[in-house]
Amino acid sequence: MGSTETMIAHESHSKDQAPACEIMLRNSEASRLGGSTPQKLIHEVVVKYKASVPREEPHQANASSHEEDVPSPADKAYGENGTVRQQMVYLPDMFVSFCSIPPAMNKHYDQIKIDSDTFIRAVFGFNERESKVHIMGDFPYLGAILVPDAGPDEFRNVCDWLNWAFDFDDPFDEGELRDRPEEAKKLVDNLLATMEATSMEGVVVSENILVEVFRSVWLRLARDSSKETQRRFRGSMTDYCNGLVQQTEACIDPNNFDLNGYLATRCQTIAAYPLYAMVEYCYGIAISDEVIACKSIQTIQRLSTELTVLQNDVLSYHKEKRLGFEHNLISIYIRQGKTQTEAYDCVDQLMKDRYRDWYIALAELPMWGEDVDKQVQVYIQGCRNMVVANLNWSFKTERYFGREHWNVRRTRIVPFME
Repeated sequence: MGSTETMIAHESHSKDQAPACEIMLRNSEASRLGGSTPQKLIHEVVVKYKASVPREEPHQANASSHEEDVPSPADKAYGENGTVRQQMVYLPDMFVSFCSIPPAMNKHYDQIKIDSDTFIRAVFGFNERESKVHIMGDFPYLGAILVPDAGPDEFRNVCDWLNWAFDFDDPFDEGELRDRPEEAKKLVDNLLATMEATSMEGVVVSENILVEVFRSVWLRLARDSSKETQRRFRGSMTDYCNGLVQQTEACIDPNNFDLNGYLATRCQTIAAYPLYAMVEYCYGIAISDEVIACKSIQTIQRLSTELTVLQNDVLSYHKEKRLGFEHNLISIYIRQGKTQTEAYDCVDQLMKDRYRDWYIALAELPMWGEDVDKQVQVYIQGCRNMVVANLNWSFKTERYFGREHWNVRRTRIVPFME
């Protein structure tokens, strides 16, 4: 029980107490003084992009797809003081098990959020409305819970990746690439090619700023992480991108639906696995492929990702239904004949099953000795934090429930969707 309690405990640090992740093989400040700073790497990528690619107008990166000016169903469903005024249903109670504990937050969140949001606004050329929509998405908040003990440079890179990922991902989900697999594959191939180089020397700049922002993230990660972490990041990014392309080709038949196949595809497109590699990068973890490949760690990775998928499908259902996007487990269950409440109940049971399996996998985790085990524990904590971060962020942002996100968090009540 001791190790399990350690994994789920919320550790608050006093001023005199070192953060838990400082026990890891983290690069010292002295060893990081050589070479380009993160700011210089970002600047080098963006300057080379602007010098090499003529543009008639700024690339808008689909910012308007995050939230729209029209009220969300939740905005329409609640009256003054949070009173309910139309037919409603209850969301599952998802703040259970290790998600019931208030999360730790990265102490650099306030400043890094400003820095990252400002960078993204500048390079994508967002106008005032688009910038406001993007800032309300508050993607750095997710990162602040994912890596609460990361240093400012590493945390900034995570935030830049998260800000980039949502702009990159939305066209595949609900934008211009959702049913255009050839164009989707062209973009993906261009993006993945950036990871063939670990510096800007001899690089041919892409015409797509999304590709160049990702390049800046990759170069920072490649400079400050192990070869194993780089390889896992490249592999997970490849799986993520290929999953997005497969999604544009998918047509789900609710009468011939395979839950395991659906979850396998969604586990690729939810983009959790690249973030597990970024946990390694943030804390200087150096775990061998052999250790990562053990059954317990593979199971914990999968369960964390599936829990994130299931959370997301419940919480994004109203937004995606409004946009006509049906690649969602709630939509699939309803098309099979279930009510909205019955669909929520089905997903709730799937989540409970995965929490149970999580603790079973944790109990079966091998021991490799002190040096490896303490790194494995931080890595597993990062997998757990992925689930906690996604859930808390989903109610912090206005992305899914508009201005009523706190009322939905408080009551778990959402509108019945016809």
